[in-house]
Amino acid sequence: MKDEKVVGLLVGREDTFPRPLLETVDRKGAAHGVRAETWLLGGAVLDEPSRCSVIVDRISHEVPYYRAHLKGEVLKGTVVVTARSGGRPTRSTSSACSRGASASPRRGPWSCRTSPASPTSASGRCGTCATRSTGTGSSALEASSPSARLDGFVSAGVIRFVECNAESPAGMACNDELAAVFGSLPVMREFKRRWRVRTLPARRHQLAATLRSYGKRVPAKPRIAIVDRRGLPTLTEFETLQRYFEEQGLRRVICAPEDLEPRRDRLHASGERVHLVYRRVLTSELLPRPAVAKPLVDAHLKGAVIVVNSFRAKLLHKKMSLALLSDDRYARLHTPGQRAAIARHIPWTRKVREGHTTYAGRSSTSPTTSCARASGSC
Repeated sequence: MKDEKVVGLLVGREDTFPRPLLETVDRKGAAHGVRAETWLLGGAVLDEPSRCSVIVDRISHEVPYYRAHLKGEVLKGTVVVTARSGGRPTRSTSSACSRGASASPRRGPWSCRTSPASPTSASGRCGTCATRSTGTGSSALEASSPSARLDGFVSAGVIRFVECNAESPAGMACNDELAAVFGSLPVMREFKRRWRVRTLPARRHQLAATLRSYGKRVPAKPRIAIVDRRGLPTLTEFETLQRYFEEQGLRRVICAPEDLEPRRDRLHASGERVHLVYRRVLTSELLPRPAVAKPLVDAHLKGAVIVVNSFRAKLLHKKMSLALLSDDRYARLHTPGQRAAIARHIPWTRKVREGHTTYAGRSSTSPTTSCARASGSC
């Protein structure tokens, strides 16, 4: 049926709820072109159109992998209904924030989803409503990327973004130090006699976003661990951040993932408990070493430590996320003004795949031209 609507059901190993729901939806929806099926996730591809109009979620609170894909479905316009066992069903849509919906504490981490149209603060949180859950475990940090860096180039007076570094952005401390050095140069002192100049400090915003991620449970003097692999040239920046954290009265430690150890459901480094992990080690470098990653990953999943940025940030860091903005299949998610801004500042981005697409306002005439003409990202 051309206009068929599919209700997907995401469940675990339960056998009392799924079948009655599927049968009821099929029976009552048959006359309206609506049917139900279990929603299966394997090697899911984020930029494919959604097969479902509605997804009923019963399991994502136990499996972080599912939550990331459900967020992607919401961005595509799919309605996600959270119906946890013993809980009250709630609905999430990609326009919830833009309508000014408020987040209820009873709804948990799925009470609101940020849409591309929603204002976002520098910390990565929705500017319209409070999306951070105050619970424990992986829900304690709702924003996947409290800090991020947009990388771009200015050409002919127009900035063109090439990447959203949302996993482990570097350079905040170096930015502040270089700004101070630059401001002390004779040429800048002369310039400031005629013009008002101010810097854009980044360290304090990074620290504020990190502490805000901890929520109301943050202790008076939390201990922050700056975690990355040993022997990297970024150590100088870590030492600069370390001094800044000390100036703010915070305890800190620079360590490698193998220096972290669990003790009675808490994470320790150098013999002391760690409350916050400022994660600079990349997911792709950490997870392939399960024995090294286990203490940090387990502590994060149990809510024993808050990790900034969380491992879910890897999805946002992928350049393929730009396809969600520039691909015409998702144009309905954006306003005319947003589409104009995307065309001006976001490079043409597609996944290399067989199929037809558009380029420079024209449809490709063969499956191969969509890749051959790529001037942006693939």
